[in-house]
Amino acid sequence: MKTAITEMFGIKYPIICGAMMWLCKPTLCAAISNAGGMGNLTAANYETEEGFRNAIRETRKLTDRPFMVGITILPSVRITAGHHQMYLRICAEEKVSGIEVSGDPVNKAVGPEYIDMLKKTGVKLFHKVGSVRHALHAQKAGYDGIYAAGIEEGGHPLDDDVTTMVLTPRIAGERMKQAWDDGDVDVAPMMVGQSIGLIQDVPTCKELLERMVKEAEETLREGKQAVLTSWLRWGICPQI
Repeated sequence: MKTAITEMFGIKYPIICGAMMWLCKPTLCAAISNAGGMGNLTAANYETEEGFRNAIRETRKLTDRPFMVGITILPSVRITAGHHQMYLRICAEEKVSGIEVSGDPVNKAVGPEYIDMLKKTGVKLFHKVGSVRHALHAQKAGYDGIYAAGIEEGGHPLDDDVTTMVLTPRIAGERMKQAWDDGDVDVAPMMVGQSIGLIQDVPTCKELLERMVKEAEETLREGKQAVLTSWLRWGICPQI
């Protein structure tokens, strides 16, 4: 499987774990990365420079694969502006693969010099956005990418009050329309569909990621067959 994300980070599947307070620590982070996705180490789990740096190094003992660091920049009594600066600085010093920021943008809350610092050390910077205007701001500020997160998500301002399934095509705009018309998944994200179901088992991270990829591929094949059947029913002979 080859996408812009797999090429950017050298991972097997374009599946990135979101930041989860109390859960995204070295063990889970490494398990997801070892399974072919990209784990997440949530910075707010650590209040000291030593604790945060040790968590990054502990994760690297458990995996040699890339992983994200999640940093939430929002008003907090426990995690201050000084913590945000410390997290970004250590990520640059340790040269982590990428950072997922939610809340206020780095260039406004901490300073544009921190974006320059991350770029110089090769750390990819992503922002979790809840509106089109925030996505455009991230692009202008020099972020490497965004997460489109709708109202069902958490950890960021929910300005548009729409779900991810609605927000994603809003952000992608004309490129999304072109992808739907041409079927070119490299042009823009193609939404396979929303999977909703009950938990029937507790698989390992590797089993879960492989299952997600397999089900997505099966859905794409079934969709292609349905389109071909419809064309034949109406006497359309496409060139394939």
